[in-house]
Amino acid sequence: TQSTWAKIDIPSLTRKRKNRPSDNKQLSSVLSLQSQLDTEAHSLLMELFEKYTFVGAVNNRFGLVQFQTGLYLIDFCAVTQELSYQMVLHNFGNHKTIELESKPLLKDLLMIALDMDDVWDENIGISKSDLADKAINLLMTKAAMINEYFSIQIDESSRLCSLPLLLESYIPPISRLPLFLLRLATDVEWNSEKDCFESLSRELADLYAFPDIIEEGSNTVDPEEMTQNEEQKTEHEEKLIELTGGTPAKLKLMMKNIVLPTAKAILVPPKKWATDGTIVQVACLENLYKIFERC
Repeated sequence: TQSTWAKIDIPSLTRKRKNRPSDNKQLSSVLSLQSQLDTEAHSLLMELFEKYTFVGAVNNRFGLVQFQTGLYLIDFCAVTQELSYQMVLHNFGNHKTIELESKPLLKDLLMIALDMDDVWDENIGISKSDLADKAINLLMTKAAMINEYFSIQIDESSRLCSLPLLLESYIPPISRLPLFLLRLATDVEWNSEKDCFESLSRELADLYAFPDIIEEGSNTVDPEEMTQNEEQKTEHEEKLIELTGGTPAKLKLMMKNIVLPTAKAILVPPKKWATDGTIVQVACLENLYKIFERC
């Protein structure tokens, strides 16, 4: 049960993050954020990620692992969000990049974001276009910094050229880009170095988190317009990957082959996961064995 984790006493001195870069030139604000992860770490959950046995994927969001005699349900949306945040700090200023072939204009993406439901406020006293231009001006003044530290490249024509590669073989949902850019301009704390790096890293984590449940066979186009030939099936899957970050099958494979091994190497699980539903014990194998013995 969830309370299993909550009952465990958390030692004040947790194990340090594995494989942390030992670059003496690392900014003090980044070192402070990394240290904060250790302070908030849950030692037994860290052991779970080190010694788990992968049982299988329930769907593209939830998976099952065995640890000791317990069977645990893991929310990979929450895990990939936190793992992405920690990867930003882990590789700060030294990210591989995802090159965007289309190089979309910031203005186009921001206007898409401002047209979304629950985003635009008619009483704001400024037009959508003017607000988008203000956001672009801000991002252009920060372009050199966010490229150097986060590998978010914006060229002189205000086009988005690259994003950081946080999880191997995983491209975040393209549909999230408009809101991500708007939040960079409006939600990042640009006036304080540490707050800036933390809030920007959190926005990247939101961008890279696994999507919510994608129904098997989900269509991004009208099913009546689909045929059974393989070419259209491939096009459909490519479109699904762009919009959601992957097909259900691909995301399930990534749980086992990418996310969990990466988590084993660097993840520092936060204490809140013990009680917020991210990791829930669903069975005790010891008790199951006793039931089987009686059958």
